[in-house]
Amino acid sequence: MRLFAGLAIGVCVLGASHAGAAEQPPDMSALASIDDTTFDAQFRCPETLASDDERIDEYQRYLAWSRVHHADWSFKKRIDVRYGLLRRHGCVQTLRNAGSSAMPAFGP
Repeated sequence: MRLFAGLAIGVCVLGASHAGAAEQPPDMSALASIDDTTFDAQFRCPETLASDDERIDEYQRYLAWSRVHHADWSFKKRIDVRYGLLRRHGCVQTLRNAGSSAMPAFGP
């Protein structure tokens, strides 16, 4: 549960920090042509990306892709699938960071 909370916090922080960026949104037509298997094969662990901006862009790409292909997914489902990608691809550092930063939603 702590890991889920950490991933959810990371999602909110990444989304908020990137909201004001002047970069172009992901190319939806290109994302529409990427099926689940291809997306999985192209997935890169966040810790292998060179900068925070690249990590944010990749996460935004994941969100856009999941909205195009799986519009019926809830927020929790998107987080669960993202967590599955991180585990399947052995993203140890990202999972460790998410687990260590997990804090209760309502602290003392």
